Amino acid sequence: MPMIFSEHMEQYDLEIVFPQPGPFTTMHSADVDVVAIHGLNIEARYLVHRDTWSYKGKVWPRDILPSCFGKHCRVMLFSYNDGLSVNDEDTQFTKHADRLLRLLMEKRKEDPTRPLVFICHDVGGLIVKEALAKAHLDKSGTIISIDQFTRLLVFFNTPHHNVAKSVRTIASAAVRPTPPEVLDMLDKACNEHVERLAPLEQRGRLYRRRLVINFHACNWYRGKHLLVEKEDTMCNVRHEYWEKHFTVYGDHISMCKFPSSDDVTCETVLKTIGLNTYLAMQMVC
Repeated sequence: MPMIFSEHMEQYDLEIVFPQPGPFTTMHSADVDVVAIHGLNIEARYLVHRDTWSYKGKVWPRDILPSCFGKHCRVMLFSYNDGLSVNDEDTQFTKHADRLLRLLMEKRKEDPTRPLVFICHDVGGLIVKEALAKAHLDKSGTIISIDQFTRLLVFFNTPHHNVAKSVRTIASAAVRPTPPEVLDMLDKACNEHVERLAPLEQRGRLYRRRLVINFHACNWYRGKHLLVEKEDTMCNVRHEYWEKHFTVYGDHISMCKFPSSDDVTCETVLKTIGLNTYLAMQMVC
C-alpha cells in the first residue's frame, strides 16, 4: 500500500486495479494494458495515484474504463513521489521514468507485446514521454518493446510547450505553499526535459505509430486562473502526427474526476479513449 511520501522514503508502485488480483485471475484474455500516471499532488492527497482519478470512491480507470474494452484489459496505476516538498532527485522526471519502465517490464513479462495505452495528468505526461524516449533509444533491446507497443497517449492538461512556466504555475497553486527552492528545482527539471526530448519531438519519434489525445481544462482552478494554457496542451510539432484535442469543462483537478458513467464529460472521454484505442491498434496491423 503506497504511503505518504517524505524526504526519508521512496515509494514507487504499479498497482493492478483491474481485474482485481485473485487466485483465478488470468491475463490471457487482456487485449491491452492501460497505465494511468498522476501529476503533481497540489491538493495534498494521501493516495494521489488513486485520488487523481477518483470521485466519491469511484476510480473511473478501474470502475468504468474497462467497459470500453469489453473488460478485456488490464488497468494499472503508477505512483511516485511528486517532488513538491522533498529533494532535488524527486523533481527529476528521468528518475520516475526509469522506475516506470522497470515496473512495466516486470508486469509485462508474460506478454511484452500487449498494446499499451497511457493516461496521464499534467507532469505524468512528461514522465511518460521521458520513458518512451528512453525506450526508443534503447540499444540493448531490453525496454524497446515499451516504445514499440505503445498505441495511444492520453494527456490531461499536460504542457507540451512552455513546460517550465506551466509546471511552476501548477506547483504554485498547491494548497500547501510550495517552497521557492522546489519551484526552482522543477524549473531546472523542466528545462532539462525539454532539452533532452526536443530532438526526438522534432523528428517525430515520440508520436509515430500511435494516436495522441490531449484534453484541456477550460475552467479556472479555485476560481483564480487557468493552470495550463490551451495552446500549450497541443503537440503541434509535425503536421503528420495523429493528434486530437478536446476541451473538458472542468478545472485542472476536476477534469479527471467523473461522478458516473452517465456524466456527459465521462461519456465523452471514455468513448474517445475506447474508439481511438481501437483505431490506433488497427493502424499498425
